[in-house]
Amino acid sequence: MKILNGKEGKELILSELKGKISQKSVKPGLAIFLIGEDKASHTYVGLKEKAAKEVGINFNLFKFNNDSFEEEIIEKIKELNLDKSIHGIIVQLPLPSNFNSKRIIQSIDPKKDVDGFNEVNLNLIKEGKEPFFYSPFMKAIVLAIDKGIGLNNLEGKKIVSLVNSDLFGETLNQFFLERDANHEYLKEIDLDKIKEADLLVLTKGKAGIVNAGMVKKGVVIINGGVCYNDNQKACGDLDMEGIEEKASFITPTIGGIGPLTVAYLLDNTYRASNL
Repeated sequence: MKILNGKEGKELILSELKGKISQKSVKPGLAIFLIGEDKASHTYVGLKEKAAKEVGINFNLFKFNNDSFEEEIIEKIKELNLDKSIHGIIVQLPLPSNFNSKRIIQSIDPKKDVDGFNEVNLNLIKEGKEPFFYSPFMKAIVLAIDKGIGLNNLEGKKIVSLVNSDLFGETLNQFFLERDANHEYLKEIDLDKIKEADLLVLTKGKAGIVNAGMVKKGVVIINGGVCYNDNQKACGDLDMEGIEEKASFITPTIGGIGPLTVAYLLDNTYRASNL
């Protein structure tokens, strides 16, 4: 079984990025909106802050609790849309259920949407045009798919994604549609469909909900969901016990998709500062 080393990829991207930023007179500025108390989100934002400071990106964090007003968040985003020192804006997902993720993300200027989920960017992709930004999470998953199965080998493969939002499920759908691949996304476990998958993309963020007994021999698994178990230990959607006997390729919970996503986000922020 092969395992993706996302940390190596991250370091290569960040090293190149640091050199580019050191030559700029105006440093790129990134604003992150952290809403609610999801522990994985707080940890992930901390990793983004650390990496941003390492490469010379000005990091700005805006925290809101579960009881904050959606309009207050949107107004702050609109204010930052006009702030020339802020080049990239993201809303850390997932949001608490009482917030409308699409509405909030849609308020971000597409030229500052470095997470790539604004409908303008998504629609440009659907039209076969170049968006201002591709999703860093999606770019990390694409790299992992290429390493695991090959982007030119998707036609005819059965691909199943387990996601926590229609927004990301639709983004995956568009990507696979462009490659004539047979893709379906699920928001809840469907054992029959998961068992058929040649490629399984997991982004649910629930500990160990997929195990070796649920997948077929030789499956490629992209393990992108991160959460915390009862012992407050970081874990993924994939239960690792016995998986080496079934899967041909996986991305680990720690050191897989996450580091690459951070690197691609900061690269998008640098590119936004050049628009």
